[in-house]
Amino acid sequence: MSTIAMSKIRELRLKLNLTQKQLAALLRTDQSLVSKWETGGHKPMQRMKARLAQVLQCDPADLL
Repeated sequence: MSTIAMSKIRELRLKLNLTQKQLAALLRTDQSLVSKWETGGHKPMQRMKARLAQVLQCDPADLL
């Protein structure tokens, strides 16, 4: 996942008026992991990408 895709996660999260902590709670994960996704420090696992796309109301391909 590229930095552009990471920025997309942040963009979609903000569009839904969610904090990193709120997104993490919806995904049942930790806020620090959401932060790492957004900054490119870590990539979501494939199964998490599907959940992430569902919560962010986007196509999973948008997160590739």
